[in-house]
Amino acid sequence: MPFPADDPELSRYDGRTLLHNAMTSSTVIQPPDPTLRAALRLALLFAAIKLLLQFALTLWTTHLGYGYFRDEFYYLACGHHLAWGYVDHGPIVALQARLGEILFGDSIFAIRILSAVAGATTVFLGGLLCWSLGGRRPAQALAMLGLIVTPQYIGVDGFLSMNSCEAMFWSFCMLAVVLIARGSSPAKWWTLFGIGAGIGLLNKPSMAFFLIALGLGLLLTPQRRILFTRWAALGIALLILIALPNLLWQIHNHWPTLEFLHNGRVGGKNVVLSPLQFFLAQFANMHPLNALL
Repeated sequence: MPFPADDPELSRYDGRTLLHNAMTSSTVIQPPDPTLRAALRLALLFAAIKLLLQFALTLWTTHLGYGYFRDEFYYLACGHHLAWGYVDHGPIVALQARLGEILFGDSIFAIRILSAVAGATTVFLGGLLCWSLGGRRPAQALAMLGLIVTPQYIGVDGFLSMNSCEAMFWSFCMLAVVLIARGSSPAKWWTLFGIGAGIGLLNKPSMAFFLIALGLGLLLTPQRRILFTRWAALGIALLILIALPNLLWQIHNHWPTLEFLHNGRVGGKNVVLSPLQFFLAQFANMHPLNALL
């Protein structure tokens, strides 16, 4: 039976229903971010270009007669003796070597596939990082092109080593922090940050320099607010927990990595550069045209 149009009870009911429907539709049904979808497509394209470039360079250098890099034999051997630590590197590169050998074989091309994938992932994350900072499609493309032509990355992504994954972990952690600062879910991204940073420390101890610099940078800016939350504490606890087995291995074996670094410094193994020489070397390592970026 229809209610009279002027019934006050019906008017109140209709008002509450409309308000409820409006609130429900605004909180549950959220349109996807078209800029993120476009950024993901563009990042995948440039990552594929990077991957094909590294594959082509490996095949070409092999055709020219270049063989295994001497360190690759060492990492392959470590892959057959997996442990939580090694004298001069973390456990991830040994695991990378073992997985690559199991999945693809032990040819020059096969053992370098995962390094090329890590390099492509760095390019992908570079595009998303540019997007997260407000860059539009031309900026994202330019950032990823800069990463692709960087000689340093072409080199380290072209052979089996822990260096191919280093920039990937840096980029992932930086993306997580920027998204948290932008208001994305702190529970989700601090958790992912802790996992990425912890594995990054297992990959190479130099991840600690990045984390220290990142922490100092946040403390010196208004974004320090994102550090003083329970989710940030969770992320930090996660990275410590993940890296803890390697730390315990170092303690149990009387800090062999520190001894290795000391011996390299006093034995003349390291190349010593002045601050000016180090600064100028970046133009060659990162490509002179990237100085414009």
